[in-house]
Amino acid sequence: MIETYSVTPWRRVLGGFLDYLIVLYTILGTHSVYNSTVAGGYHVVPITAILMGLYICIFPDMFRKQNFKRFLIFAILWTAYLGIYALVAPSEKLVHLVSKFIILFFLYIGWFWSHYERKTLTDLFIKYAQIISIIALISLFFWVTASFLHWFGSTGTLDILWGKERTIHSFYGLYFHWQHDFSIHGHQLYRNIGIFTEAPMYSLHLTTALMFDIMLNHQRKAFRYFRIAVLLLAIVTTFSITGYLFAMALVVIDIYMILIKNARSEEPEERKKAVFAIVTITVLGIILAFVGYLLIADKLASRSGGVRKEDYKNGYLGWIDNIFFGAGYGDSEARQRYASWRWHHRAVDGYTNSPMAILCEGGIWFFLCFVVPFVYDLIAAWTKREWRLLVCIGLFIFVFVTTTIQHTSLLIAFMALSFTSMLTGNYQRDKFTFGRPFGTI
Repeated sequence: MIETYSVTPWRRVLGGFLDYLIVLYTILGTHSVYNSTVAGGYHVVPITAILMGLYICIFPDMFRKQNFKRFLIFAILWTAYLGIYALVAPSEKLVHLVSKFIILFFLYIGWFWSHYERKTLTDLFIKYAQIISIIALISLFFWVTASFLHWFGSTGTLDILWGKERTIHSFYGLYFHWQHDFSIHGHQLYRNIGIFTEAPMYSLHLTTALMFDIMLNHQRKAFRYFRIAVLLLAIVTTFSITGYLFAMALVVIDIYMILIKNARSEEPEERKKAVFAIVTITVLGIILAFVGYLLIADKLASRSGGVRKEDYKNGYLGWIDNIFFGAGYGDSEARQRYASWRWHHRAVDGYTNSPMAILCEGGIWFFLCFVVPFVYDLIAAWTKREWRLLVCIGLFIFVFVTTTIQHTSLLIAFMALSFTSMLTGNYQRDKFTFGRPFGTI
């Protein structure tokens, strides 16, 4: 086993470059059009695995003697657990289950393990925000010039499978559009989808990047604020209610945390200003909560909202048919058999939330693989008083409940990150060793 190695300049430079590529391909593996093409050919998941394999070869922290023992025991137990699921609930997509929830999952653990050891994990969150902000900047340019002002037409088309087969317009392979379903005063507008399958999926990435940049990045640089502004503008152009609610909650919570910190100041004048500001923000928060309620009510009353409500009902009915082990990995018929003709008219396949999809295909057995990381993170963050991290976990749970990300690289990476924290003993330390401090508030 490898006990020690030197973090030489070439390792550091090459490792940083691979980090950017791995984060980029994790993004592409989470509902990008490149990972949803009908013909395939972009090999997003295999390339992600190869990149992480190279990284682990350069930084083999997981293969140190004591580390590897812990990993090996966990790997055997995890594989056996999923093996029982695969045997009891057979699936035609067994290869998909193994490639994502065993091979890719273990590689993510090896990647994160190295960053835990070197206390550089926070850098990955910042890299994610940087990459998404670049995608956002490009999409804003094309959305304004092509989708809104129609200054030029598309340069081609791409066939994707999203609910059903769709032919979408491509702009140099850097931006796509097809959702022409948002109306303002009778004018139909394209929704900004960037390089993703639909606006809510793009909004998922934008809000996650915004969360990382606001909650976990303590740099006070002008470019960071520019990046945050770009992310907020891009969220607006997706016309995604979920994205709007997420962004509003995030901004209000961040301001609250800053003001609460100021209210603890030893300076009486500073405390007085902070208390007054807290009262003002509370009123603003109540107003935004009311606006959010109206947005949700309007959304649920719409055709799209009706489908979302039906998905929860259909998912529940499909789950109780196979409570413990589900219908099998990737099986969608368990819930589709309860769907109305309106649902089938809207899509051949697809879903709008993760929990019920997981319960249908894997029952309680497979669902625990997702629940354990969330519960661990919540308890660990609360115990260590890492309030900003706690907010991030809570908001990510909101995304998990309201969007379909159950098989995506991003969610698998999240699960691997949580289990790596357990394996490295990070939860036993006074503060999480993520690199740059998160801060108590």
